Amino acid sequence: MKKRTNLLALGGYALLTGVLTWPVLPRLTACLAGGPDLDLWVFQWDNWWLKQALHQGISPYHTDLLFYPQGVSLTAHSFNWGMSAVWLLIEPLVGPVAAYNLTLLLTFVLSGYAMYLLAREFTGHDGTAFIAGLVFAFCPYRLSQSTAHILLAAMQWLPLFVLYLVRTVRECSVRTAILGGVFLALSGLECWHFLTFAGLLGGLYVGYSLIFERGRWHWRTVSLLALAALVCIMLIAPLLVPIVREYLSAGGAGHALPVELAGESTDLLAYLTPSRLHPLWGQRLAGVYGRFVANERWIAFVGYVVLALSAYAALRRVRGAGLWLTGAAGFVLLALGRDLTVGGVAHPRLFMPYRLVSDWFLFRMLRHPDRFNLVVMFCLAVVVGLACANLVRRLRGWAQSATMLTLAGLILFEYLALPYPTVSPTVSPFYHELARDPADYAIVELPMGRQRAKEYMYFQTVHGKHLVEGMVARTPPDAYAFIEADPLLRLLRSGQPAGYPTFDVAARQQALANQGFRYFVLHKEYLPAETLESWRPLLGPESVYEDDELIVYPVTSSH
Repeated sequence: MKKRTNLLALGGYALLTGVLTWPVLPRLTACLAGGPDLDLWVFQWDNWWLKQALHQGISPYHTDLLFYPQGVSLTAHSFNWGMSAVWLLIEPLVGPVAAYNLTLLLTFVLSGYAMYLLAREFTGHDGTAFIAGLVFAFCPYRLSQSTAHILLAAMQWLPLFVLYLVRTVRECSVRTAILGGVFLALSGLECWHFLTFAGLLGGLYVGYSLIFERGRWHWRTVSLLALAALVCIMLIAPLLVPIVREYLSAGGAGHALPVELAGESTDLLAYLTPSRLHPLWGQRLAGVYGRFVANERWIAFVGYVVLALSAYAALRRVRGAGLWLTGAAGFVLLALGRDLTVGGVAHPRLFMPYRLVSDWFLFRMLRHPDRFNLVVMFCLAVVVGLACANLVRRLRGWAQSATMLTLAGLILFEYLALPYPTVSPTVSPFYHELARDPADYAIVELPMGRQRAKEYMYFQTVHGKHLVEGMVARTPPDAYAFIEADPLLRLLRSGQPAGYPTFDVAARQQALANQGFRYFVLHKEYLPAETLESWRPLLGPESVYEDDELIVYPVTSSH
């Protein structure tokens, strides 16, 4: 019976994923799911680069395809190891675009199913556990993040880690401890941030259990939790050790792994503001969302039904809900960041708990406190499952099914964000010409800049040539050393009109040619006409290629 309900739940999440991400499925091979955030292009590069590294038998943690010729360390880059592994398996069968789309859709299905299993552990009820999975899988924050950051959407292992942590404490089984360690490792391999989330969620449950489940704790319980941690460390060590080694080689000061002290925080009003992506009322909320900072893109709306069920759980003192309500409240306080912001207005005089932890290394690596909303919704999903179970058990017969269907329908209606964005990966014919050229050389894409480099990295997956610049999640401080040391590249990086150069342009072009550079590729859309004209004396009088998007000059010593 349990196997049958598991399959029904899995099929239900698969069906709803197809509906709630429409029109991704009919555009599976033609368009990428996501956009318009440029980070979408970086994850295409990540998959492509890992495939190159695997085929060549080299470390994925360093490449000279970016920031050529010196190359760049990728130890601080945000790889999505788990979903990239899935991509690598299916890409030969369906192509890179469809493979990415399928891996993204899979995160919705598996995240919902994993939360369903966790919620059922606490509720003992399949239908209400399914509703908990809906909240976790399709909440606006996770859905909006999925349009740009597949690694933040791939949360499917986190509920399973918590599930087997709970079972380890309650059953004292070696099997559950090992599985808990495996799922903890898989969470970290999807995104290193999830290890922080797992530690906080695990600590929340352990603290609760030590207070309210003291009878379950003895030496065997502690030893099994240590076993789970050991299993996790053994599984992630091959990928984590190079990162730790590089950090320690810099004296532990963060030189090799730059981090941010504070980033995007959640606006308190965003939790109560219906999604701007909703097909019925989204456009009417444009003015409200215009006052938000992070939450104009990353929708933090919890949902009124979820809030009502959470209030019901609190007022009714639903058994087990207090733990997860406490967790949700704590994570909200962290997500609000260093300064409370309400409707775009900051209140710096109010003390916020995040200030106490914002300079801790793991919190700085998380970069944006707004990302704590992922675990806010994790906790609220469990609360919803518990509240629904308590509610339906007070009913009889058809009223139970009708109530569950109504609650599920209302939650999904509030969470609607259709159509799901897609983007067509168009590439200039010039890059296809480069791909057909077997020679090994580098190009200079202009204008330079972190955001534009994300798109150029996607073009690199087509042509395969070296780039003078690139984008790493946390760019090492010495990455731009070569560009800054060359007066021509430094001038071009500034993006300003050239004026009269104070250096020998021909000599600088010759030096670049000698180091393997062949073309300057200018993107017309991103360069003002006056800048293009002023750069002509630097790049040469005649281009070798031009279309509606690009104009290409050769790297040469003669003008």
